[in-house]
Formats: sequence, C-alpha cells, structure tokens
Amino acid sequence: MKMHILKISLLGESENEMEVGGFALPSDDQPNVSIKYNVDVYNVEEVDGNLENEERIDDEEINRSQETDRHQQRLPSASEPIPEEPMEAEAVDISVDTSKSEKEFVAETGTTFLRNEETFVMSICEKIGAGTKLRSTTGREILKVLQLPSTFNELYKKLHIFFQKKLDNSKSNRNVINDMYEEVKEELRHQGFCCGEYHPYFLTVISCEGDDSCGIKPEDTFYSTTFENEEYCFCPAHYNLDKNRRSVKTKDGKECLKKNFVKKVNNEVESETIKECEDCKKFWHEACRYSNETTNQCGCSDVETVKEFDHGWTVLNYLDSVQYLETDPPNLRSMVYKQIINAYFNYAKSIGFHHGHIWANAPEKDGDFFFNVHPESQRWLEQSWLQKWYWDLLVTGALNEDLWTFRTEIDFSSAGTMEDLHQSLIFSSYWMSILEEILSEESNKKIDVHKIKKLLSDRHKQNKGSLFYIDLIRKPWEQKLEIYDQDEEMECSIAESREKWLNCQFENNLQFGTKRRAIHASTRLIQLINMDRDEREIQYIYG
Repeated sequence: MKMHILKISLLGESENEMEVGGFALPSDDQPNVSIKYNVDVYNVEEVDGNLENEERIDDEEINRSQETDRHQQRLPSASEPIPEEPMEAEAVDISVDTSKSEKEFVAETGTTFLRNEETFVMSICEKIGAGTKLRSTTGREILKVLQLPSTFNELYKKLHIFFQKKLDNSKSNRNVINDMYEEVKEELRHQGFCCGEYHPYFLTVISCEGDDSCGIKPEDTFYSTTFENEEYCFCPAHYNLDKNRRSVKTKDGKECLKKNFVKKVNNEVESETIKECEDCKKFWHEACRYSNETTNQCGCSDVETVKEFDHGWTVLNYLDSVQYLETDPPNLRSMVYKQIINAYFNYAKSIGFHHGHIWANAPEKDGDFFFNVHPESQRWLEQSWLQKWYWDLLVTGALNEDLWTFRTEIDFSSAGTMEDLHQSLIFSSYWMSILEEILSEESNKKIDVHKIKKLLSDRHKQNKGSLFYIDLIRKPWEQKLEIYDQDEEMECSIAESREKWLNCQFENNLQFGTKRRAIHASTRLIQLINMDRDEREIQYIYG
C-alpha cells in the first residue's frame, strides 16, 4: 500500500525565517491575507504497518493567495501579495475537516477539542512555528517526527520524547527550547489532553525465575523468552548455572529451551497512556483521573502481613510502607505505624494467641517488599536503626499492656530430637531457612541433634538483637491454648504470595513512586481484589 505525506512550511516576513503552519478558526473581521509556503510531498510505501522507501517527489515553492472566512484555514500572512495559483496535483490534502462551523461541531460532539490526529499535528506546529529561525526549524522537525497515520498516544509520546531529547542535546538554546516545550504542554492541556505532561514509568526490579530472592535490577542484562504466552526472565547467573544443559526450568516447572531466549537489558521505559473519556471527550491519564476523583486521599501507605500458627504463635512476616500518610504534626507517621502493629498484637492476644515473633531484617535500598517502586525520597532504615525501631515499638506495647513482655533470646536446649527442634522453630522463617541450610550441608553425615543445636546457637549470636520473641500473655506455658478466630477467611489469587502480589503490580503498571500514582495503584488494586472475589463467587455458584 502506498500513501502520501504532506509537509507544509510557511515563509515569514523574510524568506530566511520560516514559520510552520497550522490551522485555527478566524475571527469574523479577518482581512484577506496572502501566504507563501513550501509544500514537500513524499511517496511512502507501507510494508507490514511500517513506513519504508521514502522518496521525495516534489520540492518547490508555490505562491498562492486565498481569502479566509469563518470556515477556511487561516495561515500567517507574508509581506508581499502573491497571485493566486492552483496547487499542483502532487500536493496532497491531509483532509482536515473544516466543512462544519464551530457551533455545529460543538452541537454534535459537545466538545471544542481536537477532531482527529491530523489537527493535533497542525495545532502543535502552529503553536511552535511563528517567529525565529529556531522555532521554524523545530516546527519542521516536529512535522517529521509526528508522522501520520499514528494514534493520539503515539503522537503524544513522540512529541514529548522529541522535546526531552532536544533539551538533553542542547546547550546554548536550552532555555528557548524549554519555553517552546512549555507552550506545547499548555496547548495540549488546552486541547483536552489531561495535564499535558509525559509520565514515564520508573524502571523496576524484574523477578528472576531462578530464585524467589533473586531480582534483575535496572540496567542489568538478563535472558528472556515467551512460553505459552507467558514471559520468563533469568539473570545471567541462573541462566548459565548449568552450561551443559540445553534448557532451563521455570518456577512453575516448565522447561524452556535456551535457543529461544533473547538477551536483553532492563532499560525499556514505558509511559502512562491517555484514554478518551466517552462523556467529556477529553483524554486522561488514569492516575490523573483517579487523583482528581480522590482529592485529599493518601492511598495505601502501609502493609503488614502475618502468619498465624495453630500452636499459638503469630508472626509479623513483612512490613512495607511508603511515606504518603499525612499526620499533624508531620513527624507522627512512625508512631502511627507502631500503634497499628501493637493493635494487631493486642487483637491476636484477644482471640487466644500466646506468642508473637518479629525478625528485623533491613531490606536493601530500593527493595520492594509489597509496594512496587518507592518514592525517591523514601527513608531506608539500616539494620541497627530498624532493630531499635522494633525495640521501641515493643517497649511501648509492653507499657500499654498490649503485650506482656518480649525478649531477643530463644532457648531450644530442651529439644531432644530433630522433630522437637523443628516444632520449636517452625514459626520463624529465619530459623527454618537456617535449619534447611545446615541440614543440606550435613546431608551426607549422620544427623547429630546436639551438633545442629550448636550450629543454630552460633547463628543466633551472629544475628543478636534482630529476632524478637513476644509473650502476649502472662506465663503462657501455664495457660490453655484456645484460638477462636471468627473472621471469615478471604481468598484472593493475586494475594496468595508476595511474588504474585508484586507481579500483579508489574503487569498492570501499578507503582507507588509518587503520591499521584500511589492513589491510582491503591484504587486499582482494590478493584482487582473485588473482581477476583466476584469471580470466585461466580465459580462457587455455577461450578
């Protein structure tokens, strides 16, 4: 399929200064104007949706005079009148529909915003094209970048990337280009394109199929393949773990041939798309729309997960937060988080639990436990400070009688068998991982319980102060264990594990790096949870 692309460049007062023209509705008293412009026409062949084999077929200056009225295109005048002359056949009309008056258009659509992608391009070029040689050159470049046919999203993204690259590469004219960029964003807002801003997503850590604890950080290389419509990613270490194997195994047990993998870099930046509202006909970023609809809300700012065991232990498994919780005065946010945790332990005590456990394990900077992407200004506590934070929390809980007492030592000396040892430590993910590691190292040896207890004791000394053991009631060993939790268990497929929870955020581009995005992500996650619940109810009813 072949098509034509028309490029219009207007000449200003001096032929050395060029203005790139657009279209606007004139006022009723608009005088006759004379215009002088260049028309460049290209033959372009479309191959599989791409424009190729671009061939310029005309480059001439055409002088023409036309009278403008309410329904015609108005273009800037030049100083010298030029006789009217018909446009040659090779110049192709880009079909801007101006056949209807502004009032008729408003009556039909209820909006005065852009009618199609062509007028989008022309309105931007008109905004930029008048004045200096730099502006006219920029207008020419914009016309080249914003090739049609393209969707509004493509044009919107290309336009912003064009100016951002121009700003990055400019030195002497940076302020002028920035002023032009601001004019363009203002024009976008005026034409109904949301905030007019460009919102690229932050690069995130990609989960590695080789290990749950392994992640592919931004700018790191990795190997990727698509198998049964699912993308699987491996870091180089896990991909090359066994160089003699022709395949690698995913977490869900699929065998993927290495020859089908592609080496990539974690640097592909996506951006927020704009969607047209059926009612107002404006285009909105979803995050902007949610922010406007939920003014003065802070979204989700704190998540904690717990594991509850039948033998009386409850464990604070993960705690993650983003700093959007607003308090008065502002420095009370940490106190609020501590009160939430102590309130949970008080609740656990009220339904029959005897013990609580916390492992204070400081995450790496930019580590995401539950929130995909944290604010750049996020404060990350180092290990010693995190241990002190939990210590202060538990002291406050003990003083308020939300819990009875706590300690940082554990006694497993009475365990006489491996089964006893396992049962005494099963509540702690830390101790389970250490026990598994030791048993793996001792796999070819006869199991000696006393030796393993000695190894566990040595590990405990290395992590002194990071493991907290809490008695929720007085003398729990003397009390009968009876847990009566009457809360209905709510199953949710996207929240079955931390990995699934984060993957849901990755797949839906939900991030918490700004308050605006945190509101959108929080609202969207609630919607997804409700949708998952509704689907489960339908499956339960109809089988």
